[in-house]
Amino acid sequence: MFQQRVSLSVFPWAPQISISDLGHDENYDLFGEISPRGLSSESLKRLPRHVIEENPNGCGESTICTICLQDIEVGDTVRSLPRCSHTFHLVCVDKWLIKHVSCPMCRRDV
Repeated sequence: MFQQRVSLSVFPWAPQISISDLGHDENYDLFGEISPRGLSSESLKRLPRHVIEENPNGCGESTICTICLQDIEVGDTVRSLPRCSHTFHLVCVDKWLIKHVSCPMCRRDV
C-alpha cells in the first residue's frame, strides 16, 4: 500500500500527517489539528423552520435553494436563518450547518 507523507515546508514546526490519517468526516486546520465543527444538534433544533404554504415571492416567480439549486415549492420544509433571513431547504441547510457555523450564502454567523 502506498502511503504519502505530507510536510508543510512553509511551516517547519507543523507535524507530518499521513493522508490515510485524514478522515472524511473530520476537518483539519493548517497544522493538522481537528478544527471546530458546525452547530450542535441542539442548536439546529432551536433555529426557526416552517412549511411553505404559498408561493414565497407571491408574484409567480419561484425562490431557489442556493445549496441544491432546486426551486422552493409549496409544501417544502425550509429553514430561514435568523440573522440574515436567507431561506434554504431544511435538509440542505442542516447538512451545511453541521459542518459550518455560517450562512452558505453570505457567510454571516448563524
